[in-house]
Amino acid sequence: MASFMLFCPHCNNMLNIEEEWRGMEVSCPLCSKKFTVPGNTSPVAAPIPVKLPHAPAKKRNLFLMIGGAAALFIIVGVVCFIFLVDRFVEPEVNEAEKKPQTATAADVKPQLPRKVKNKPKTTAKSKAPVVPAKPPVAGKTKNTPKMTADVKPKYVPSPVKPKIQPPKAAGSTNTPGRRNVFARGGVSGALYNARISSVMSDFRHYDIMSKNIFQQTQNGTYRTVQMLEIIALKSGCSSSSVSNVMSDFRHYDIMSKNINQQIQNGTYRTVQLLELIARQIGCPSSSVSNVMSDFRHYDIMAKNINQQIQNGTYRTVQMLELIALKSGCSSSSVSNVMSDFRHYDIMSKNIFQQTQNGTYRTVQLLELIARQIGCPSSSVSSVMSDFRHYDIMSKNINQQIQNGTYRTVQLLELFAKAI
Repeated sequence: MASFMLFCPHCNNMLNIEEEWRGMEVSCPLCSKKFTVPGNTSPVAAPIPVKLPHAPAKKRNLFLMIGGAAALFIIVGVVCFIFLVDRFVEPEVNEAEKKPQTATAADVKPQLPRKVKNKPKTTAKSKAPVVPAKPPVAGKTKNTPKMTADVKPKYVPSPVKPKIQPPKAAGSTNTPGRRNVFARGGVSGALYNARISSVMSDFRHYDIMSKNIFQQTQNGTYRTVQMLEIIALKSGCSSSSVSNVMSDFRHYDIMSKNINQQIQNGTYRTVQLLELIARQIGCPSSSVSNVMSDFRHYDIMAKNINQQIQNGTYRTVQMLELIALKSGCSSSSVSNVMSDFRHYDIMSKNIFQQTQNGTYRTVQLLELIARQIGCPSSSVSSVMSDFRHYDIMSKNINQQIQNGTYRTVQLLELFAKAI
């Protein structure tokens, strides 16, 4: 069934609309407000004008003019009559009333005591607001230690590196010619593997419980940030820097008003964590700084959330390019992916096609990195096979973006287990 993309006039979110809904009133799944889908632009047959006899119309107009003039004349006459009566007719006044009345002491009531009695009440009311209010409790503000305490990561790594190197995950091999620039100590052992399993368990649970594609995409973005947190700590990134990023991530995820804001927040934190990983493994500092400078510049210049999401996806691909080259991936393979990325980014007709293109290239670069660091080849091939299959079977761009986000989390799981 044919469909097209349309922005919601209330929340400005992109929606997938079926052709058969044109001219019908629909409800936005994000803001729950109703609006009418624009109909077809095909010309509609104009109604045939019917000529009526002129005589009845003229006669009716004449009666209306006469009636209006009569009503206006009556209203003017009544107003003039009332004005004349009030101006020239004097009311009858008794002679007793004409004499000036002198007030006696008995007739005058003391007014001063009343004012004195009312003074304490007025002063009490006026002084009541002047009482200094109690200072606000620090725990009730937004940026409080209590707020940050609730959103701290469950696992805080130990800064001390273990003396004995942990065993590699099952399936990883020390193939000559391959180098793992991410294995620098940090977290390891059963707690590390349990953290990965916990993230993937939540990912699959909420993917099944999601009511639509947008919730599935938001869930995938959220788990991407969690997996990158684990990889950053394993790579030896500063735990305080990682904690700051995750604290902001959880805070703004709670404060977001809709799913699009949550996806934009997840994309923003993805770029921040990739920056920490790139600097830790030794990517050129100037290149990383250039990417982050462009990222922050275009994030500020973006006119809406969709442009911010597209900007974050674009910078994610650029950061993965630097990480792939540093990890030892074939420069020709990386160049091919980036060439396709820039070509289709220019050819895209709208922001959503650019976001889908960025998500697709993210998966391709993660495949190269996963194979380079020694992830099981069969597992990587299985993920990529599903990725390409569902990308072809997708009915619209939203399904392709959701499919790319899903495969990103799967490849990051293999990535985390391999290092």
